Amino acid sequence: MSDIAPPAPPRCAAIIKQEAGVWLERRDRPGWSAEDQRDLDVWLAQSPAHLLAYHRVAEAWKQTERLVVFRRPGPERAQSPGLTRSTIVKFAAAALFLIGVLATGSLYYLNQPTGRSFATALGGHKIVTLSDGSHIELNTDTVVTVDMTAGRRMAALVKGEAYFDIAHDASRPFTVKIANRRITVLGTKFRVRGAPGKVEVALLDGRVWFDTETKGKRTQSALMSPGQVLVATADGIKVTSAPVASLENDLSWRSGMLVFRRTTLADAAREYNRYNTKKITIADSDVAKLTISGILPAKDLNAFTHMTKTFFGLHVQDHGAELVLSR
Repeated sequence: MSDIAPPAPPRCAAIIKQEAGVWLERRDRPGWSAEDQRDLDVWLAQSPAHLLAYHRVAEAWKQTERLVVFRRPGPERAQSPGLTRSTIVKFAAAALFLIGVLATGSLYYLNQPTGRSFATALGGHKIVTLSDGSHIELNTDTVVTVDMTAGRRMAALVKGEAYFDIAHDASRPFTVKIANRRITVLGTKFRVRGAPGKVEVALLDGRVWFDTETKGKRTQSALMSPGQVLVATADGIKVTSAPVASLENDLSWRSGMLVFRRTTLADAAREYNRYNTKKITIADSDVAKLTISGILPAKDLNAFTHMTKTFFGLHVQDHGAELVLSR
């Protein structure tokens, strides 16, 4: 995480790709320091174009490196002196520039309406397939808008929670906006959840760039790796790590289940209330602090209340619009 200045004005794509190649080469040298990493983070945060160029050059290097590995060594190749990482990175950057020039003359046909909105009701669940092969899975009480054009791929999480499985397209990064925050990706899998004053991003695969878009203020940003969970509030950004398997458990709502791991009854009740019109209320603070572990259906309140009766001996009163748990 690093504080950065407002994004720099757009510059020539060829220059940005060349700079990305230089950064990639520097990062592979011995002696790469924490200060060097901070400088790279600042450069990446200045513009989504920097992040895109860096990933494209890195991907081109990986592909070229694989080709080198699989080539059969021969007498002539063994004596060839010029196959250094620096040479290949520069070649990859040049090749990507040529591909970018050629791509501008091609047409991308889309069947996804521009600016279309998708929504779920309380307890609802919906899977949206976009024209590029990406998938967006909406959780309960969620609204997402999508804008797919020949030049960009964008979505906005208006409210709620969604899981994004984004198809890789190095020529068009996918951007997800939520309030004044922005997530930029090339192809990856991640979950985004919005709440009043807070945004949570959990990354399962790939890499994403998270930054704010507040005008006139210093912004904050982070380059996320798989297994990281980012929470952004008005006070700043906090990034923690967790096993990817644990993050996958948090997606159990995709199959209509909720996973609790030493979760307090207060938190479990709040989670159930996201999916059901009848609400769970906990009568006293001591009951609220009790913890549970298990997997339960998101819309089956009886399963939850039966467990609290069985394990904690709680009383459950049904008042029509709510269930009240007490000793």
